[in-house]
Amino acid sequence: MLDADLERLGDQIDRLVTVEMRPAHGSVPAGLVVPLYQVCRAANGRPLSTAAAEALVNSVTDRPLLIVTGAGAPPALPAGETDGPPGAVTLALAAQRGLRARPQLITEEAHAPAVRECLKIATDGDIPLQIFPYGDPATAGLAAERILDRHTPGAVVFVERDGANAEGRYHGVRGNCRAPLDVARADLLAAAARRRGITTIGIGDGGNEVGFGGVREQVRTLFPRRADCTEGCPSGRITTVETDVCVSAGVSNWGAYGVTAALAAMIKDLDLIPAPAQEHALVEACLRGGARDGATDDHAISVDGIPSEGHSAIVTLLRTIAAFTSGQPVK
Repeated sequence: MLDADLERLGDQIDRLVTVEMRPAHGSVPAGLVVPLYQVCRAANGRPLSTAAAEALVNSVTDRPLLIVTGAGAPPALPAGETDGPPGAVTLALAAQRGLRARPQLITEEAHAPAVRECLKIATDGDIPLQIFPYGDPATAGLAAERILDRHTPGAVVFVERDGANAEGRYHGVRGNCRAPLDVARADLLAAAARRRGITTIGIGDGGNEVGFGGVREQVRTLFPRRADCTEGCPSGRITTVETDVCVSAGVSNWGAYGVTAALAAMIKDLDLIPAPAQEHALVEACLRGGARDGATDDHAISVDGIPSEGHSAIVTLLRTIAAFTSGQPVK
């Protein structure tokens, strides 16, 4: 694909996955999706979906890939949320089938049932799930190093994964501060990977997720009350954890689907992009694993307050964009 075509593809995908849909009841901050994207786009200098897809092509073809997911904590989201696992599993499958990568998913014990249910319906059991341990920063740091030693991945990708702030605390998009023992510090894989020169990609939608640390100060200016923490963390809720590419989207699943669509167009395999029924089934699988909608805390077939029909429309349009841009028939 020519550079101009790749740029156009990335722009189209990025515009689609940054459509803002926020519930009217105000449970999720509104008016920030596009500004967040613009900050990350300016830092990267090119469309984010194609930048991430190219990074995967260059780093994980015929190589191991680690994908970290799982957000939410008690009391509202004790088993995680429906944003994250569907996107992570979709991206893992795309890398496996399109790049012959050897993906492995990582999450903590509380979020494992939802991720396992997604893997169960989407794979043949050939994508393993590893549990990242709970513990203090020193224990978690050792765990991160051991994982990288064992798997020698070409890249580590984070999909809707909380990243610590300057005080080492984790937050939801509304500034709710997680109890220290409720979050496994899997975000430490990002810094450990970067020290080794391993490609890192963060996919998020609120500034509190792994990846936004590279544009932390710019992101803080976008939020009312300087992105405060509900428990008074001096640095607020925005993460300090950086990645090589940070994909900012309206919903983190959409960001992962967008990267998948870019990859599918680049290698001319539209079957990598989930059909609406497949996307719907992944969200249902999350619910069977105990996950809830992260915006409403409801046990419903929705993600970030958006009903299933909205997500079906997104993947349908992604398939159309990828087909048109790469000269393939729409499926």
